[in-house]
Amino acid sequence: METRKWLSKLVGLLVMVLAIVGFQQSSVYAQEDSTAVLTVIKLKNSQGTPDDYKTSPVPGSFYTLIKLDNNSELTEERQKQLETDMAEKTVEDLEKLAIDNLVYHGEATDPEGATVFSNLSAGTYYGFEVNSKAGKERLATSQPFVVLVTLGSKLTVYPKTKEEPQPGRTTFTVRKVWKGQKLTSVTVNLKRDGNKIDSVELNANNKWEYTFENLEITSSEGKEYTYTVEEEIPKNYTATYTQMKDKLGTTITNTYVPPKKPKTPIFKTGTLGIYWLLGIAVIMIGLGYRFYKTDKK
Repeated sequence: METRKWLSKLVGLLVMVLAIVGFQQSSVYAQEDSTAVLTVIKLKNSQGTPDDYKTSPVPGSFYTLIKLDNNSELTEERQKQLETDMAEKTVEDLEKLAIDNLVYHGEATDPEGATVFSNLSAGTYYGFEVNSKAGKERLATSQPFVVLVTLGSKLTVYPKTKEEPQPGRTTFTVRKVWKGQKLTSVTVNLKRDGNKIDSVELNANNKWEYTFENLEITSSEGKEYTYTVEEEIPKNYTATYTQMKDKLGTTITNTYVPPKKPKTPIFKTGTLGIYWLLGIAVIMIGLGYRFYKTDKK
């Protein structure tokens, strides 16, 4: 009898221990699923993915992350619009836009070029490079980014970085923004002193942005070149050109203008002929009736 009681107590204690362990594990899993992790990796001459250029990582860089909203979806159009709206804002202005004051200051990128933001809640975030941790000066060596974070996700972002031009050379960036209906692609020509020297097709694959690199700053006579871009404007669209803050690029905004419907003519095609036939028929009937009356007399 005593042995049975002892075994019963032992089994009860074992069940209790297993229940506590299971609860703790469930709590850990629930905690992991309730937050997300975002890793930012800075690579030299990156075009936004690790496979574009096999280049070395850049350590010692700092990034700040702000939360813009709690949305669960992010369209490509809204992403581009946010990137455009935020591009000219100061660090102070951006931090004021953070909902619930959710501003995250990353540690310096490690030897692999990575810095990690953890315990993120779901929503849309805007990340940008600064001069130091919690720094108040934005840097242009890498482009800012907009990313959607979902619960339990582990995301990796490779910010685009600008290639350092050779001595006596420069770069020129063109960025596309759509208002209204969006096309699949558009062609933009690069001009130097008004003459076309290069062109690029902007589309979703290059995220509607391209940088012309290693452009000559001056001619052999020492005259400074002027670079501009001109779009091959699609039908039913208007184009607005806005110079970027660093004066080394242009943002082209295309606005869709629906075609005007042609006015419907009073007489549609073929209708006028029918009226002529009806008129002749009426005249013939009238003449026939008159001849009939004449014959009766």
